[in-house]
Amino acid sequence: KIAPMGDGRSWRSQQRRIVAGTLIFVILVGLSLGWLLRRPWVTPRQDQDTRPNLPLFVAIGSAPGNVKLRNAARQGWLRWASETEVVCFFFTDLEVDAETDRALQDEHRSHGDIVRQPLPGGYTAFGRRALYQLRYAVDHYNFTHFLRIDDDSFLCLHRLLYELRLRPTQRFFWAKFWCKAGRNRADENFMLMSQDVVRFVLRGVEETSLLPFDESVTFAWNFGLWTWFLNLTVLDDIDRIDAQQQGYLTDYMHGETIESNSENATRAAQFCHRYIYAHHVNAQISTQTFELTNSRISTLYSVPPLRSNKVTCSRSQLSYIPGRHSKTLPSIIVSAAESEE
Repeated sequence: KIAPMGDGRSWRSQQRRIVAGTLIFVILVGLSLGWLLRRPWVTPRQDQDTRPNLPLFVAIGSAPGNVKLRNAARQGWLRWASETEVVCFFFTDLEVDAETDRALQDEHRSHGDIVRQPLPGGYTAFGRRALYQLRYAVDHYNFTHFLRIDDDSFLCLHRLLYELRLRPTQRFFWAKFWCKAGRNRADENFMLMSQDVVRFVLRGVEETSLLPFDESVTFAWNFGLWTWFLNLTVLDDIDRIDAQQQGYLTDYMHGETIESNSENATRAAQFCHRYIYAHHVNAQISTQTFELTNSRISTLYSVPPLRSNKVTCSRSQLSYIPGRHSKTLPSIIVSAAESEE
């Protein structure tokens, strides 16, 4: 919010400078995106491509000490896919104490799925960690879709793979959006995109620096600005991604345990028939839900139609202010009315 300063003439002069600065930014972003969009989103490799081909790459952010959560995924929902369908890596910190370092090395020798990121750990460098994961994926695998989630998750992987066969393979983005004015963007906990979108982001941020990017805020907050300008096919899975924003869809997935032969056990057994993902799930609930659900796997699922955030959110909620949580992204308001004109 900008308050008037000085007399009317100085305020009008300041207002003109603000408007001019905003127009210049919009023009520069438009020119940058126009140049990027005219280029092929995926450039064929010139060398012999020996990367394995597979439908899905899953990047899981994981704190170094969260071995119970990692094991719950390995021994649970990750077993719903074969190595030819999905590759999954747990991305964690490089700089840790000696004891934790030895434990992570032993864990990697046993499972081969730990990637140590040479970046600041903790609640810092959110955007940089996401870029590292995107780059690692495209450098090592030729995938169709890319998914980012946290380690405290339960994913109906078999259903996700079933649906991905029927979803777009280009310019596609799948998430759950915040229906809040000024903050209408996808949440960080589940972000799925086609490979061409991954490459577009890497080209725009790393290779050309043409996409506005703040490495200190979440990747989702940066992506929230880009989605207003890119012509993406968006699936806002507001009814099946059980995450905290705007209220959990279930209660039994977010407790401490599920009592056997209880109503919650019956509900958990049907989780993958109604939902596709849950966030903030502890290791015990993840293991119990997998065991309850595993005997009820279906080979045929209904596939919901594509609905973007412009359908699931009201018009008054369709606006975004990039500078709200960032010191480097612009303090402008992007709204549905402006973007559609």
